Amino acid sequence: MSIKKLYYYFFYKIYKTIDYTSDASGGKFMTSFKTGIVIIALEFWLTIAILNYYNVFFDKTINFSKGVYVIIALFFSVLSYITIDYNKVWKSYYVEFDKLPTKKNKAGGWVVFGISAFIIAFFVYSIYLMSQINWILYR
Repeated sequence: MSIKKLYYYFFYKIYKTIDYTSDASGGKFMTSFKTGIVIIALEFWLTIAILNYYNVFFDKTINFSKGVYVIIALFFSVLSYITIDYNKVWKSYYVEFDKLPTKKNKAGGWVVFGISAFIIAFFVYSIYLMSQINWILYR
């Protein structure tokens, strides 16, 4: 599978999860927008975590300004808009992925869940390490 197709599969699984939970809670509207926000957040957290780990392990003197974080967030927002929302290409992939066997879709769901959980844990631990460095440096 190509990276592009994997990205759309990731979108598909998160979309299906948000669609299911929104339907159950009565808030089924703007599902693709909500999915885009989740993907942007995961991409943003992964990038920030990598920057944090670089800061912790290689160069403790770098202090990223708020502008860097804004630029990263804007970059991923524009990327998400172009790849997902601009031409609504994800809809054709949605139909294709919906035809996959149930067993394969469930396994893919667990993979997407695992990747998402890893990104969140990776980000949270990077914040913890940064707090330890700040505690040591500014004590």
